[in-house]
Amino acid sequence: MRIPDACLQFLDSFARNIPGHACGCARTLVPPPERAEMPPPTTDLDAVIRPEPFRGSVYKIALVISHPIQYFAPLFRHLAEDPALHCTVLYSSLMGSRTYTDPGFGVQVKWDRPLLEGYQYKVLPAFFSANIRNFFSCTSPQVVGELKKGSYDAVIVFGWGRLTSWLAFLGARLGRGPVMIYGDTNPLYESSKSRFLQFVRRPLLSRLF
Repeated sequence: MRIPDACLQFLDSFARNIPGHACGCARTLVPPPERAEMPPPTTDLDAVIRPEPFRGSVYKIALVISHPIQYFAPLFRHLAEDPALHCTVLYSSLMGSRTYTDPGFGVQVKWDRPLLEGYQYKVLPAFFSANIRNFFSCTSPQVVGELKKGSYDAVIVFGWGRLTSWLAFLGARLGRGPVMIYGDTNPLYESSKSRFLQFVRRPLLSRLF
């Protein structure tokens, strides 16, 4: 991936003019002599976001999610194509990759595209893996040991509404790895819960955000 030259030119021009704005000088400034001796700005994004000693290394990422979801499968395949990443998706259930009954619509659903191809994944043993309707659904205690080993450079947890997500936070903390959270819950959904649940959840969620 490369940064467009026009964008780099804009940023370079902006940086040149910051001193002029600060002291009230003219906008066109003559760059200091040492600037002319510097190499031109790189357009290699890898060089921008990764320090030189780590270039070429592979970053191991764990993605913790309850079950295969049709709109995440393309994302996982895309990440698997990046030579700088080694991603492993940790599932608690394979529900979704097979024919299942959707409880909301009361009909059987089978996706017309593969959800488990093109990327690496593991299925962790889980309790209550037949549904995904409550906090204890797809509970995988083994996610703690999987992440505690410290074999991952970072952990991405999808959501925080199930026990397995919180076990993943614990495992990543014990493994001293950074954690990123993906979520699509909005404040309206949170406010729709009972006052008791809001009272219990608020201090817990405040530790995450």
